[in-house]
Amino acid sequence: MLKRRFASMILALCMLFLCIPTFTSAESVEKVSAKADSVWNRLIPSEKKLAAQYKDTGDYMDAAYELYRSQKDIKDIRRESTEKFSFRVGYITCVYDYELRQKAIYTKEGRGEDATILKTYGKAHGKDVFLVGPYYGYQDSFTDYYRNLANTLGERLGGTVTILSGNNATGPAIKAYFASAENNVVTLFDSHGGAENGSSYLCLHTNTGLTSSDYSSKWAVSFSSGYYGIDGRYMTNGMTYTLNDNIIWCAICEGMMTDGLCTPFRASGAGVVYGYSQSVSFTGDYEYAGVFWDYLMQNYTVAEAAAYMKAEYGNYDSYITPYAYPIFVSDEDAYPANPDSVQTVYSTWTLEKGGDPVAVTGVILDKTEATIQDVGENTIQLKATV
Repeated sequence: MLKRRFASMILALCMLFLCIPTFTSAESVEKVSAKADSVWNRLIPSEKKLAAQYKDTGDYMDAAYELYRSQKDIKDIRRESTEKFSFRVGYITCVYDYELRQKAIYTKEGRGEDATILKTYGKAHGKDVFLVGPYYGYQDSFTDYYRNLANTLGERLGGTVTILSGNNATGPAIKAYFASAENNVVTLFDSHGGAENGSSYLCLHTNTGLTSSDYSSKWAVSFSSGYYGIDGRYMTNGMTYTLNDNIIWCAICEGMMTDGLCTPFRASGAGVVYGYSQSVSFTGDYEYAGVFWDYLMQNYTVAEAAAYMKAEYGNYDSYITPYAYPIFVSDEDAYPANPDSVQTVYSTWTLEKGGDPVAVTGVILDKTEATIQDVGENTIQLKATV
C-alpha cells in the first residue's frame, strides 16, 4: 500500500511539472540572443582599453581571449587561431573574429536603408538578379557599386532585380527568395563575411527570424552585436527544386575559406559560386568585379573573364594580408585542396547560358565561306566572303 501511495505521489509530481508553462522557441531565442548581444556590448569598453595597451594583434588577441574566458556567462571557449576564438552563450555559437570585431567596435553607423526593392526590365520571362546588402545605409564603406551592377545586369538580361537592403536582409527573407528563385541567373552578396566551425558565413545586420535550431546546428552564428552569420546550409535548407544553373558572387570576406557556402549552393543547382579565401578589401573586390563582369556581359566564359581579371589585377588581393585569393567552384572547377593558392579556372559557364537561341533570317549567300560571331546583347555579327 505504501509503495502504491509513493508511486502515486511521483506520478502527481511529474504531472505538475508537465503543467508548468514553458517559453516558446521564439521567446527562447529572443532571450538567448539578447544575452549574447549583451555580452558583446558589455565588453566593448574593456576591449578599447586592451587596444590602447596592446598594439600587436597577437598580444591583443591573447588579452581579449583571457578577458572573455573570465566571463561567467561564457561557456566552452576555445582558441581557433591567432585572430579567432569561439565560445557559447546559451546555445548560440559566438565567434570572435578580429577583423569583424574591430568593425563592430569602431565603425560609426548611419540610419540604415531597410528596404525590399523590385524592378522589372522588359521581358515577361527574363532572367532575374538578386542582391543582398545588409549594411546599406548603416556603413558608408558599402557604396552603390553592386546596386548599379545589379540594375545593369537586370537591364542586360531583361529580368527582375530584387534588392534586400539593411535590416530587410533577414535570414528568412533570403531563404524565401531562394525558395522560389527558378528564374535567378545572378546572385550578389555584398556584405561582411567570416568563417568558423568548418563553414563560411554571410553576415547580416539583424538576427530577426533566426531560430534556436539554426544556432544549435551552427547554420547561424553570432560574430558580434549587429554581425550575425548564415551559411549555405541555412539558405538552401528546405528547397524543393534546383536552382537555375545560376552564378553566385560572394563579395564578402572568407567566403571560400571553407566550402560552407559553395557546396550547399552547388548541391542545390548553382552553376558557379565565387568567393575569397581570406578577408578581401573593398578596392580589391571592386577591381576584380569590374573586369570580370565587363567580360561576362560580353558573353565570355567564366574562365575567360577570370583570366582577364587576374591578368589585370594579379592572382590575389594584395591590399591587405593575408592575401585573398579569388576562387571559383563550378562543374569544371572543384573546391581546391588549398584555397590560398593560385587557381586556374576552367568553367565554360556564360551569362547567356540556357538563354533563347538567336534566329538568323533573310541571309542568302552565293558562296559558302562565312563565319558567325556572337557579340552579345542577343546579337550576332555575320562575316562572309562572296
